[in-house]
Amino acid sequence: MFSSETGVLCDPSTLPFNDNVHGNSTWGPHSTDQADGAHIASTRTPSTPGLAGHASHHSMAISEYNQYLDGDLFPVDLLPRVINDYMTYVYPIVQLIHRPTFLRNFRDNRHAQDPNFFALVMALCAVTVAHRPEKLVEYQNSPTPLRMQTQLDLVDYCHAKSVQYRSVRYFDEVSHTKWATAFLFYTSFSQAGDVNKSRMMEVEAALFARLLELHRVSAYSGLNCIQVQLRKKAFGFMMHAYVHHELQNIRKERIAFIDCSTLHEVDLEELLPAPQEDEDITENSYGLYEVAQPSLAAAFRLRIELFLTAVTEITSKNRRGSKGMNCRCTRHTDPLSYMKHLRARLHELKYKLDSAPWYLRQWAPRELGTEVSRDKEFQISLLRADIHTTHLWLQTCILDHLEYLTPTILSPSPSLSRSPQEILHLAASSDWELREEVCRQLLQVLSLTPHIYLEILGIYLIHKIRDVASALLSRLDENGENPISPSSHDRVKQYLQEYSEKLRHLDRSGKPNFESLQTWIDTDRI
Repeated sequence: MFSSETGVLCDPSTLPFNDNVHGNSTWGPHSTDQADGAHIASTRTPSTPGLAGHASHHSMAISEYNQYLDGDLFPVDLLPRVINDYMTYVYPIVQLIHRPTFLRNFRDNRHAQDPNFFALVMALCAVTVAHRPEKLVEYQNSPTPLRMQTQLDLVDYCHAKSVQYRSVRYFDEVSHTKWATAFLFYTSFSQAGDVNKSRMMEVEAALFARLLELHRVSAYSGLNCIQVQLRKKAFGFMMHAYVHHELQNIRKERIAFIDCSTLHEVDLEELLPAPQEDEDITENSYGLYEVAQPSLAAAFRLRIELFLTAVTEITSKNRRGSKGMNCRCTRHTDPLSYMKHLRARLHELKYKLDSAPWYLRQWAPRELGTEVSRDKEFQISLLRADIHTTHLWLQTCILDHLEYLTPTILSPSPSLSRSPQEILHLAASSDWELREEVCRQLLQVLSLTPHIYLEILGIYLIHKIRDVASALLSRLDENGENPISPSSHDRVKQYLQEYSEKLRHLDRSGKPNFESLQTWIDTDRI
């Protein structure tokens, strides 16, 4: 029987990958002589049977009838193709389902009978196009074409369909499926540029997460291995949002999944997902795990660890103690203690990837051995790019906080007579070498990463690049020189030029980053 917990999925052997994927995007092929430095010729992209033969459709063997779907705007026979693309390109970075269970339910046409599972399928379709907007053109040109014109049109349509068939008691019952649907639409609207809808979906996902008690290991009692793994991955995704809330919630309008006091009580080690792949995990067992074998689940676990390391120590709550935490309520009253906490987080984060599995190192070979399929090589490489860019971006976020706090620490000292300008210069230059190293390393990662991976990471990667690059602007004073290292001026100009060129190739949306701005209107004040 279908379970709302395990029903979130796939056996990759039955989902052939696409033959006609060669690193091309909506804006044309990315050749090796592009300014972004991508090595497309050596990129091993997934291979699948040609879509003209509809091989993937036959492997799914779903019914053409679906009472929930409007066949004119979104043809039913496009669903297997979109889900296939999700499994290929998006699942590695958005691991919200258990693949074998989901695909079994999908082939049984559960989405034509169960409105909650249908809503999950719609959310997966939305997140697929949100991360790979060039796929929209392929769907529009299929024999039974998709009739949405833009990326946001499709996300809006999928969301409208997902809520249209909710029962009046929808919120009386909670499940991982409902959380996953809300979270997928949160990230889809964010990728598509609708910040306000994204915020609202984030709140819905956060509430489901709290009601499911994802942050309490004791609440996992009675769940099978698949359900536990899904909820631990869900906790990881919610902690991604929590770290954003801690480090970048400038307007303080975002509602956090948990607060500092709750985080004190969380056993982070116990909440990390198992490194085994979906296909190895059954209801009763997690299966064997070989450390030397590339694993998408192990890579995802490492990404969660990066986010957690930015705000706390990843240890048992009994061993972590109060020193491993820092509460928001004490930061203004004791900024020096907070700076020490940030320094400790920065130091641990800086060397976090030194112990990463060999296939996730920056210099890992493109070909991972004969035992690793071409499809999995592509997915591991995608996750590796995400991990390394996230690692450097998190360091930038911590450095931003340290730079903000430095004037607070320096200014009240009665024994030192410093002008406000000197204090600002000290704040700007105290971590300049670390800033420059992070900027240089990120440029290196971006230059060595094939363009198709950067495209899939989407707007989140673009925001990370902007955050790292914008820090360079504050390195220059009014005379165009760095306060401590005047010779760095030329390097900063070169870095900014290279970042601008990289963003020119990646960001074709023409949309600014509204994350920290007020994008809503209070109509009572008009």
